[in-house]
Amino acid sequence: MIASAAVTAVVLAAGRGQRMASDRPKLLLPIAGRPLLAFSVEAFAACPEVDEIVLVTPADEPLAAAIECAVCRHVPAAEIRFVPGGATRRASSLAGVRAATGAIVLVHDGARPCVTTHLVTRVIEGTRMAGACVPVVTPHDTLRIVEGGLLAAGSAVRGRDRVAVQTPQGFVRERIVDALAVADEDLPDDAEALLRRGESVSMIEGERENVKLTMREDLSLIAAILSARRAGAAAPGFDPSSAPR
Repeated sequence: MIASAAVTAVVLAAGRGQRMASDRPKLLLPIAGRPLLAFSVEAFAACPEVDEIVLVTPADEPLAAAIECAVCRHVPAAEIRFVPGGATRRASSLAGVRAATGAIVLVHDGARPCVTTHLVTRVIEGTRMAGACVPVVTPHDTLRIVEGGLLAAGSAVRGRDRVAVQTPQGFVRERIVDALAVADEDLPDDAEALLRRGESVSMIEGERENVKLTMREDLSLIAAILSARRAGAAAPGFDPSSAPR
């Protein structure tokens, strides 16, 4: 158990978001008058247990400068250090955690703007207890295996046997640096780097609203969630056409 170690939040913003088919980086798309990435950074800045924020930006200097400018304009109270990322998620995560000074690091997808300070705090608590902790949610839908383009008979997977993994993912810094340094480039997330080495990773209940912006249709859902929070209530009558195009 690590009771009082400093915490660094590493926010990944180096991806191109090619599946969005947008003429601008997806993390700079405006929602409620702010770039999407600013919401993620703000959640960490508002958490009293986070001592430092490291934002991993693209190697493309003009794009990195645009991200730095947009985030600092909308989260002026946060002290952020910017480091260039790599060509893969693993490379970007490794750059971020190597730059971190905290003994505990949280690695978060900048494309999850609906993360809450409450979830951040619970991941930190879980990491202090177990050394590695990720938030997960159980899928509501029936999951099946596909074989040859068709549904396989008898392949239904019960929800309790599968979970959807979210971020932020928390780690003791030394453990995740060592794991990422020798990991393959095909990592789906950072916890996988530890799991492939036979190390344990604990889990806590995530938040269903902590969705990731992957496809264009995700924008409407994210805009609705953030609008509802600003209003302090549910958002009846939300018009999806108001989401950015």
